[in-house]
Amino acid sequence: MRFLVAFLTLGCLAASAQAPVGLLSSVKGSVKIVRAGKTVQDDAHPADLIGAEDRLITGANGEAVFLYCPDPKSARLMSGGEALFGASALQVKKGKLADERKVGGCRLPTTLALSGASQQQVGLVKTRGRDVNLRTPNRSFVDNTLPRFRWLPVDGAKSYEVRVTDREEKVLFKTTLTGTEVQYPADGPKLVAGQKYWWRVVARDSDENVGEAGTFFQTLSENKVAELHTAEADLKKQLAATPADNGPRILLAFLYEENGLFENAALTYDELIQRLGANEWLENQRNTTLNRIGWNLKDLESARKK
Repeated sequence: MRFLVAFLTLGCLAASAQAPVGLLSSVKGSVKIVRAGKTVQDDAHPADLIGAEDRLITGANGEAVFLYCPDPKSARLMSGGEALFGASALQVKKGKLADERKVGGCRLPTTLALSGASQQQVGLVKTRGRDVNLRTPNRSFVDNTLPRFRWLPVDGAKSYEVRVTDREEKVLFKTTLTGTEVQYPADGPKLVAGQKYWWRVVARDSDENVGEAGTFFQTLSENKVAELHTAEADLKKQLAATPADNGPRILLAFLYEENGLFENAALTYDELIQRLGANEWLENQRNTTLNRIGWNLKDLESARKK
């Protein structure tokens, strides 16, 4: 719930609002949002969700690019404008729209409160010796049943033993290697979609354990994987068609976060920050997803280079 409260207090929909119908891709100058049934004008920011009956207002020097999802399109509200985001139609009350174009669709989150499994805040299980810094998958979901496991090297370690177990603690996969990543084998016991698994790495110097840590991950259900990949492909197609439009990129970050793919979400939020500049809401979203997998900004930079 703490995450949901943080999300709602950073300029997005109020807890009592209806499902969102729009999304702000970018803002320039003075841009305000008046929430449904309210009179207060709140400052608008990129990535703000817009609910039914919310009003978007641009000042004399303001412009706002948005997505409107009931009739999937992108448009720019020019300066001195006002638009009412109805549940089934967009009404321009003042000013005019520019750069109107149809989009392939825009799947907005009703909320970024995540499923129970992805909200679990169980930390890494550690034992004596140096900590093994597990990178991925770490307390997150995976969208395939052949995940790749990665961790950071441990000083003094000459080899690493990796074990993957199910909820009954049955060992499904066990191997020893000198590198710091390994993929679950295609000929191993099949991981079941929608199930939770644990993996552990033991670092060794000859026969002595010098570090050990374990964490969990969960496979998405087959239906979720199909929905995720369809939506992801559509958004990437939109990005390829209009690279300068941040709307699909914001929706992509939402899509990853909603499905518990926190590494992908953090990378996408960080990309938005690089494109849009300092943004408190986006930075909070990025940092929240990083915390969920035990990463910091340095880890994110390393992942981006891979």
